[in-house]
Amino acid sequence: MPIGCLVLHGFTSCSDSVNRVPARLMHHGLPYRMPVLRGHGTQPEDLFGVTWHDWYADADAAFRDLRREVDHVIVIGLSMGGLVALHLAAAHQREVAAVVALAPAMRFFNRYAPYAAYAAPVKPMWGDPNRDMGVGWGDPELGRQHGNYRQFPISAFASLYRYAQVVERQLPRITAPALLLHSRVDQTIPGAASEAVYRQISSVDKQLLWFERSGHEMLRDIEASAVLDHVEHFVLRQVARVQNPALAIKE
Repeated sequence: MPIGCLVLHGFTSCSDSVNRVPARLMHHGLPYRMPVLRGHGTQPEDLFGVTWHDWYADADAAFRDLRREVDHVIVIGLSMGGLVALHLAAAHQREVAAVVALAPAMRFFNRYAPYAAYAAPVKPMWGDPNRDMGVGWGDPELGRQHGNYRQFPISAFASLYRYAQVVERQLPRITAPALLLHSRVDQTIPGAASEAVYRQISSVDKQLLWFERSGHEMLRDIEASAVLDHVEHFVLRQVARVQNPALAIKE
């Protein structure tokens, strides 16, 4: 099989946040992996002691496992998963056919983000377990249905903040075709994050698409269908390019 996809979820999230992507891919017979990154999909306390090194190691292991089945990989990630996808694209230039980053966590709206490492020893957890999970969603009711953690260890977030800086230094190494998607009303990651990625990667084939009504969880919010359409079309274009460059689909 020439190509497969690696799909990566975000911080405090789980596979539910990205599982509509492989649902689309299966219609085209594309192999995929969708790992649950360390400390996720269980309870917030499981993020204690977890760092970005663990998230990257888990994603890299899934990448290598998929590579036993395919020649090239398209890496697709949301938020923190977008950072990991970009990191993989920089580290595995020859094997990564393309990269898709949805609201990559390269910048943060939270004004206390730069001080997280200092706060962690005195305030272990951040967030409110009783907060309304619909806040920040284009469709608040959709937000109340998801299973993201309502709180998380500040130490894990501090590692995520450092990871954004690590990945940013790797961006010029990325040459694979890239698709970036971001919502203008995202309340978690500012649009400047995707703009920074777009500006610094070395890809010749790159595109930044904006959405107007979605919250941060672009793959399951009010514009999810349109977001998935763009991701699916981009993936199929890259599959065609890899399989037969002369017949590659053009935008």
